[in-house]
Amino acid sequence: MGNVIGPTATRAHAQRMSKAQTLTAWTDEWRLAPRTGRFAVANRIPPSLKPTPHFKALAKERELFGRVVQCRTGHGFYGAYYSAFIPDENVDCTCGEPFQTREHLVQHCAQYEASRHHLHNADRGATLSTVLGTKNGIAKLADFLRASGALTKTGVPRAKRAAPLFSDEPSDEDMSREEEEEEEEEEEEDEG
Repeated sequence: MGNVIGPTATRAHAQRMSKAQTLTAWTDEWRLAPRTGRFAVANRIPPSLKPTPHFKALAKERELFGRVVQCRTGHGFYGAYYSAFIPDENVDCTCGEPFQTREHLVQHCAQYEASRHHLHNADRGATLSTVLGTKNGIAKLADFLRASGALTKTGVPRAKRAAPLFSDEPSDEDMSREEEEEEEEEEEEDEG
């Protein structure tokens, strides 16, 4: 009888085992690591090798996805971040709070009170660790950020950009005319 290859000798099996070992090691390290830094309050969801459903839901809203990640990691458009990384920026809040923090924006800022009901659906008290560190909280945080415009540079929701239209693109004739004008300008500069 020839060599029989069993199910544990395939490349696919080796890849599955490698992924499983990687995830186990990563999860063990995550459990044992001290929770420190700006991300500590949000670091409550165990590691995953694939995007989780609460982040997949934001896949078509890149700008909002970015603000959710910025809020969770503590890197965004607000005073506490500016004081650490961009000292020339203003650190006070437009509502009058002298030092704008992530907690202030999400939980207390009067400017976003009308949108804060989205967060209360995640947790009646809307604690920062629940909003930033649970799957339901992250979904509600996205709703809050979408409605309020919090964590944008301007502090207001961004206008939806219309998809580009083919009719807005310059024609080949327009492009040729522009290239000719640029060449003429370059020749004039060389002569002068």
